[in-house]
Amino acid sequence: MDILVMVGQMILALSILVGLHEWGHYITARMFGIRVEKFYIFFDAWGKKLWSKKIGDTEYGIGWLPLGGYVKIAGMIDESLDTDQMAQPAKEDEFRSKPAWQRLIVMLGGIIVNALLAIGIFMAILMIWGKSYLPISSMKNGIFATEIGQKAGLKTGDQLLKVNGEPLNEFSPIISTELLLNADAKLEILRNGEPITVQFPDSIRQFLLENKESLVEVPLPSIIHKIEKNMPAFASGMREGDEITAINGVAVSTYNEVFNIIPTVRGKVIPVSVLRDGQAMTFKVDLTTDPQFGIRSITADSIYEVRSEKFGFFTSIPEAFSFASETVSNQIKSFQKIFSGEVSARKSLGGPIAIAKDLYGGTWIWQKFWLTTALLSIVLAFMNLLPIPALDGGHALFTLIEIIFRRPLSTKFLTYAQYAGMVIIFGLMIFIIGNDLLKLFL
Repeated sequence: MDILVMVGQMILALSILVGLHEWGHYITARMFGIRVEKFYIFFDAWGKKLWSKKIGDTEYGIGWLPLGGYVKIAGMIDESLDTDQMAQPAKEDEFRSKPAWQRLIVMLGGIIVNALLAIGIFMAILMIWGKSYLPISSMKNGIFATEIGQKAGLKTGDQLLKVNGEPLNEFSPIISTELLLNADAKLEILRNGEPITVQFPDSIRQFLLENKESLVEVPLPSIIHKIEKNMPAFASGMREGDEITAINGVAVSTYNEVFNIIPTVRGKVIPVSVLRDGQAMTFKVDLTTDPQFGIRSITADSIYEVRSEKFGFFTSIPEAFSFASETVSNQIKSFQKIFSGEVSARKSLGGPIAIAKDLYGGTWIWQKFWLTTALLSIVLAFMNLLPIPALDGGHALFTLIEIIFRRPLSTKFLTYAQYAGMVIIFGLMIFIIGNDLLKLFL
């Protein structure tokens, strides 16, 4: 069922993103009287399709290969590579017959729609669900530093203050993307009442970008909030309300530590020390037949002040634009690190399988679905803006060159550029999907 939910979310999101992206090209083309011969969501590779219907001059359809979509615009060198049409005299309703400024708008139509879609979705999320976050100011006892957080120079109990002089207001497991993407970024913390500045080493930033692990967690008390009957912890005599003080001889003070130790002791009979009504007790927990303890801690929102804020239409606009601009900025910095070799492309890039698994997940939560879809819409807009032949950005670049030099590029050059672009894109797709499969099975 989890797989079906992941696949279902991915297909629905792609249908929305691809459909509206191609609609952006379609509607701008029709605005300028350009004939659109095909409008397909997903690719009808080798002529195979799930559904199609011709209305007027346009064939609308759904392809079988869910790796994108396309509109076939008459008189344009695109993925259809219809050289026969281009060899004929240009007609009035063809793309090549229109002024360069109109063709530029058609090329940017999909990108603009994806950007507006992301902003619109985020605005809707803010108006319907609002924004919930844990203020760092409410974490009086500081953070819990994970293993990688400790290697980065953090300690449990540190209080987070600022990044590059800017106050940190909202808790995040990675603290701030600025720390990961900027080698000069400095984190100001308070440790035992003393201000300290931490700067992550390159090796830590690289590891975090490639593995997407948490630096910090919300510290939770090691008190058993729920205990499952017929599970090892309950069978040993442990009960709700017990405060765990040690596991297998290792002292603990937070449930975060308990959670980290449990995987290391599975398959053993181990001593667990607790405090019950102020009295120290020790129980033998048998994990030889069932590796699960069967205990749960209290949730963070039960002990910390989680703030929720609803937005109106106008107040949501600057928040949505900030979300979009920050996403694009992070994408640019991430690509710079990949191209410079600082971050491994194989480890950091993910395709449709990784997106379905890591971003959407096996539980259908509408707020999360729409937030992830908004993020992907911005990423799709950014990726299509890259000046690679066969992408919208490549077509737009060639049109801008035509506008600047006041002469069109030759059909032969544009055809070869389209071939080259398609080789690059298909190569990237094979790399990304193959990379997804390797991560899935290895």
